[in-house]
Amino acid sequence: MTDAAIDAREAEFELTLKQVLAFAAIVLGVFLAMLDIQIVASSIGPLSVALGATIEEVAWIQSAYLIAEVVVIPLTAWLTAALSTRYLFLIAITGFTAMSLACAMAWDLPSMIVFRLIQGATGGLMVPIVMSSVYIIFPPSRQPIALAVAAFISMFSAISGPVIGGWITEFLSWHWLFLINIPLGALVALGVYFFVDFDEPEFSLLKRIDLWGILLIVLFLGSGEFVLKEGTKYDWFDSNMIFQLTIVAVASFVLLIYRELNIRDPVVDLRLFQNRNFAIGCVLSFATGIVQFGSVYLIPAILATVRGFNSLQIGNAMFVMGVFMAVGMIAAAITSRKLDERVVLAVGLILTAAGIWADAGMTNEVGGAQLVLGQVLRGLGLSFTMFTLVNMTIGGLPEKDVRNGSGLFNLMRNLGGAVGLAIITWLIQVRQDFHYHRLSESLTSGSLSLDAVQNLPVPDIRLEERLPGSERSQTAIVEMVTGMAEREALVMAYNDVWLVMTAFIVVSAVFVPLLRKTAGGASPAAMH
Repeated sequence: MTDAAIDAREAEFELTLKQVLAFAAIVLGVFLAMLDIQIVASSIGPLSVALGATIEEVAWIQSAYLIAEVVVIPLTAWLTAALSTRYLFLIAITGFTAMSLACAMAWDLPSMIVFRLIQGATGGLMVPIVMSSVYIIFPPSRQPIALAVAAFISMFSAISGPVIGGWITEFLSWHWLFLINIPLGALVALGVYFFVDFDEPEFSLLKRIDLWGILLIVLFLGSGEFVLKEGTKYDWFDSNMIFQLTIVAVASFVLLIYRELNIRDPVVDLRLFQNRNFAIGCVLSFATGIVQFGSVYLIPAILATVRGFNSLQIGNAMFVMGVFMAVGMIAAAITSRKLDERVVLAVGLILTAAGIWADAGMTNEVGGAQLVLGQVLRGLGLSFTMFTLVNMTIGGLPEKDVRNGSGLFNLMRNLGGAVGLAIITWLIQVRQDFHYHRLSESLTSGSLSLDAVQNLPVPDIRLEERLPGSERSQTAIVEMVTGMAEREALVMAYNDVWLVMTAFIVVSAVFVPLLRKTAGGASPAAMH
């Protein structure tokens, strides 16, 4: 495209204050929606006490939200076309805010799960809109900055969830995990109503609704998410329920692909995967989701189980990553304008891999200071990776496909998180058992003297200091050393998971050279 054509296209996209305020309202709404995925992660204990449920049962407060969100994300493009961005976002933020109030007033676990399910569905409707709005609202010259803001919000909200949740639980009460959404949700609704008007509804699409397609999406993603979430708990295919739901998920997936490729108005346009950059970008989005959601899960788990940190301590320890995500987004926006975006993406993946590997040598003394280097590198790496991925994947699509592309891109990232968490949970269990059996080979009743214990492959055993002479019985030694062996086996298992994630990111980098070079910051319409 000639310079004159680019200038003409730039003039067509004249930016106004109203458009900036519209984008700000959308960004704040999406921040709330994504924040609520993880905001309860560090407050499971207080919620368990308040709702009279076990820790495992309360975990469904988070799972219900995530399952509902994943199910509705691919429907967003079609619903936006039918209802317009303004009306769909208003419906979503109103429902989200109302369900936030309902969650704060929940009287038991079942009511909380129902409210969170609806809250997740309304939140999921908002998530893809922020990425697509960048290419609809902003002129080409402003898209890199807007994209940096949108990508940062998408990532930082998930990372900061446990941080903000820990602070709220520590200084207020668990009710404020949800009540905080009410004034902010009302502000978003007002902003959307007054400022978002860059598209018109096409109500005729509602008459051609693809009900079978929607049903297949619900069956595929709903049952698939449940299998990934609960598979380890039920020993995978040893459970008839898990086996049957897997069959449902696979059958629904096959039927969904066949139907969506053979009807006039598909609810999800899968033909976008014929675009090489889009297909590869979605694969890398899947990989990024594993790292993003996996690290947010691993660090709180490690600090809670190994060190016994409370919610506030965990939140403070994770704050570093969020700060360097902001720094990374600014740097990515600048460098992607000057360098081939494939180079920026490769650098991002290398930094991400280095950040994961940096945490693969943890000990039972791990704390905030020891996690700084890994969080700095991951924060920078994920920022570089996500910024360039979004621009190369969604920014290269025709404007008519941007909304659908944004939904599928976000879906792949969330699916990556779901698959990653399932694999991580399984790996921790398997590797902990392996390491414990290896350590326990020395823990035979005939060899458990103080001298023998000192030579076990378990760091920091000082039984002379821990057990008074009168208590150095065989039983006391066995109990103490067994506990230490279990702890060390768990630390080793966590380290194994970090190494597996490092290898996964390194392998995913082989896709980068397959991407086609794009004009950084170009609008989708300008590129076709």
